Amino acid sequence: MRRLFVAAGVLAVTAWGAVSAAAATLDIVPGGTTSVEVTADLDGLGLSAGTIGTATAEVVDGNLVVDFPITGGSVTDGVAMIEHEGSGVEIFLTSDPSSSISLTNFLIDTGEGTVSSDVNGIANAVVFDFGTIDDSGIQLNFAGFLAGALTAAFGAPNTTGGEFGIANTNPEIAPIPLPAGAPLLIAGLAAFAFLRRRKVA
Repeated sequence: MRRLFVAAGVLAVTAWGAVSAAAATLDIVPGGTTSVEVTADLDGLGLSAGTIGTATAEVVDGNLVVDFPITGGSVTDGVAMIEHEGSGVEIFLTSDPSSSISLTNFLIDTGEGTVSSDVNGIANAVVFDFGTIDDSGIQLNFAGFLAGALTAAFGAPNTTGGEFGIANTNPEIAPIPLPAGAPLLIAGLAAFAFLRRRKVA
């Protein structure tokens, strides 16, 4: 009887491990949006910004707010990788729009506290670092790569560490399918309960 009791417990624990492992990574599905309110004084730098691809923008309370559709990603052990393929923002000289820097395909990495993008054909460059995170959102600060690009392209002063804007993101998580180990877990728990009842009787 003791061997059966222990076997049922091991069966339940093993199955629970399989269920937990299956749920360790969750998929982010298309449908959510990341909104960025641009708080940097682009006008003071002689710069303007426009949207690329599926991104949309509007002016709210005097600040440009850009919405980037979320196209996928994942959450693993509490760390989110949020993808925004096919959208972006273009930063250009107000006096000469033909001179520009394109930032596309943003990837938010909450583990590293960074946002990377493709910059004028250079893939996966870190363009923003996380600053303060509070109820208003995630503070995005200019990373060295983007600050250097603005200086090289437009003669802008070094903005490294300065605030670019505030981001708010609302990714949608895919429904979690019933893991393969769930029936095993249920069987183990049922056997565990049955043996416990027989022992009490």
